[in-house]
Amino acid sequence: MEPPIYDGKIHPDKYIKEIVHIVILNKLQMNKKFLDITIENITSFDTLINALKEHISFTVFRNSCKRKLQILKYIPEREGGDTVNFIVNFRSLCRDAEITNQKNVKIFDEIVSEYSRLIRNDYVVALKNVVTGKYLSSCNKKYPQQDNNNVRVRVVVAHDQRIGENDKWCIEIVEYPPQELE
Repeated sequence: MEPPIYDGKIHPDKYIKEIVHIVILNKLQMNKKFLDITIENITSFDTLINALKEHISFTVFRNSCKRKLQILKYIPEREGGDTVNFIVNFRSLCRDAEITNQKNVKIFDEIVSEYSRLIRNDYVVALKNVVTGKYLSSCNKKYPQQDNNNVRVRVVVAHDQRIGENDKWCIEIVEYPPQELE
């Protein structure tokens, strides 16, 4: 069995691991002849990896991985996502894009934590005043509005007791048409 031809679709380190795996499985002898199949002056796996990294196909591969990282979307498990698969995919793309700087990894890592904190349409939340620590609550009694539009509104109050059924608010995202300034 001959080693696979490098096509630029995987990281050179992974390619070398596959070659070593093939060699071990087939119990082939590792020697200079095996490494000199197509590239001159290759005397070790390290020089082969460096030669592959200098090829344009690796630059294209690495940039492709960076773009995939930028569009990678985290879907929480409560919405049918798979956090473990996301993390595995994320780490694999970071490794393939050669993003080893912890600052850069942290930028992509913050995407996940930011997304999990977003409040989206139809979420039920309790609103608490940061300064007073009181919860925003409502009651079922409706009162007429001050203007004569025949619209009845609910009363909203603040309290510092336990969160009850009237303290839960459903988020509804409403888009208003743009209004021209006069």
